[in-house]
Amino acid sequence: MKKTIGIASVMILLLAAYGGLVWAGGGDPGGATDPLVTRSFVERHVDERLAGIGVGGGNQWQVEKIETGGIFEGIGGTEVVLRSGQATCIDPTGNGILNVTSGGNVFNGQQVPQNNMLIIPRDDGRGFKADTPVYIMYRGGGTIKY
Repeated sequence: MKKTIGIASVMILLLAAYGGLVWAGGGDPGGATDPLVTRSFVERHVDERLAGIGVGGGNQWQVEKIETGGIFEGIGGTEVVLRSGQATCIDPTGNGILNVTSGGNVFNGQQVPQNNMLIIPRDDGRGFKADTPVYIMYRGGGTIKY
């Protein structure tokens, strides 16, 4: 009698374990029932969404030529480096654009220094106007207007 109860108990445990394995493997990897995603999947989809904001977007550096008189207006968090040419800061707020290289700010009407990392802090019209044809590198988003 004890032997029969023991065998029955083992059989019930085996059936329960088998049922659990079948149930656990029953989802589409990455689907609604098994939402596993990789870092590259997330980064690719974030980059695709950011790329829809003006020009550029995402995590990669973009290079643009802006002709004389063109205006680059960045969005919040955009990093910009003036690689060549001359440009004047546009800052309707009066608070400046952060110059990470020098540890200061570039204010409205000042020349944008070449090869300095600038960060546009907010989506409030900050950027610069090209006094000569310029090349910029930027990461983030923004618009170029003529």
